[in-house]
Amino acid sequence: MKRRDSVRGLVAGCLGAALVFACAGCGLFGGDDDGGTEAPKPEKPAKNVILMIGDGMGPSQVTLGRLAGPGVHEGLAMEKTTFVGLVKTYSASALVTDSAAAGTAFSTGRKTKNLVVGKGPDGADLEVLAEWCHKKKKAVGLVTTTSVTHATPACFATHCDDRKGEKLIAEQYLTTEVDLFFGGGLVHFPEVLQKQFRDKGWSFLRSRAEFLDCREGRVIGLFADRHMDYEVDRDAAVQPSLEEMTQKALQLLHKSEDGFFLMIEGGRIDMACHGHDAATMVKDLVAFDKAIATVLAFAERDDNTLVLVTADHATAGLAITEKVAIDRLRAQTMSAEKMGQLVAEGKRPLADVVREHAGFEISDELLAQIEELRKKVETVPGASDDAKRFALQNAIGHILSQASGVQFIPVEVQATHVITKGHDGTDVSIYAWGPHAGDFTGVLDNTDVGARIRRAMEAGK
Repeated sequence: MKRRDSVRGLVAGCLGAALVFACAGCGLFGGDDDGGTEAPKPEKPAKNVILMIGDGMGPSQVTLGRLAGPGVHEGLAMEKTTFVGLVKTYSASALVTDSAAAGTAFSTGRKTKNLVVGKGPDGADLEVLAEWCHKKKKAVGLVTTTSVTHATPACFATHCDDRKGEKLIAEQYLTTEVDLFFGGGLVHFPEVLQKQFRDKGWSFLRSRAEFLDCREGRVIGLFADRHMDYEVDRDAAVQPSLEEMTQKALQLLHKSEDGFFLMIEGGRIDMACHGHDAATMVKDLVAFDKAIATVLAFAERDDNTLVLVTADHATAGLAITEKVAIDRLRAQTMSAEKMGQLVAEGKRPLADVVREHAGFEISDELLAQIEELRKKVETVPGASDDAKRFALQNAIGHILSQASGVQFIPVEVQATHVITKGHDGTDVSIYAWGPHAGDFTGVLDNTDVGARIRRAMEAGK
């Protein structure tokens, strides 16, 4: 027994000595490093940060975008990185966030209540990213396919108790430290306000020709009265694509000697999911991914740019079933929103417009299901006014998606979701490239994203 104990003691002593020797060699105990190796140098700060937000783009949306876009083998541009994480999305007031609370978390690193823009739960203004960047002498750009006064872009530059106050948000933009806006929302900028922008030296763009001619200066480009058209409906001769707006923003902001922050939102991904229109969602997600490819090409040349791609939340519980029909999703030639508008305005009968644009054969039974679902939503107890107003559009989207093997939250259930109108609480992915990309791996809170963006831009300073 004593002999066995002595052997154990000898082994333990040898292992302990070896560990001490190894630790001394690597400097853990403060010893000199005689091996001649240097401590890793601190990572350089990110001169530029580009945050790309796919609104409503949960993991299922990304998967369906890959399948119906470039295909299962090629994959999306956003997926081509080893720096990947998950982001928790809950707000200060609910387990399921809205875009205002989520955008505020990205912009400020702080939680707030749903519907609130750039303010804390107590109503006090938070320092939004445009304000922080101004102190660092960095340029700021906001690009979206929604109205520029919508919740996500507004969170990076303004403070508002309720995201619905888009008139107030537009007025606040006049005094914010943003250098570039591209998107829709002209209705929120009356002529008087446009003149005020011009008097302060802004170029106010309203046409594609003006957009293409723009070369320098502070610029606000509004290419639709409200939101820009879905990609499937977009007239390329009238509205620039998200990829084109991204290219122009990079050309203008890259002139800033002290760097820039650019937020790019694929905002209508979310709206297509609210409308249960899987085919339209896919086309907007693929358009968003093309903008990502443009940004990654810029970042590779620049070598001083941190690129982040994420979502503010997932929307509508999208599920890809075993009956998914990718060819049908690719074949649809008009959004359910536009189909519904044509029918509601009396311009086309439902049967004609759906059969022309669905991309696959539409039976009388499917048409009857659309009408039945519309009536069901309009009469469901507790349905929101928006749900009733968009009942036909949502019914078209839901039935066509279902016929293509894609399911969403039941429309009659979503109709009673008054605050988020159908968001879901799933964690979302984050993809990163460039300086400090490793800081965005693992499981993060959405406030971590906002805090780490600032940390990356001032690292080592």
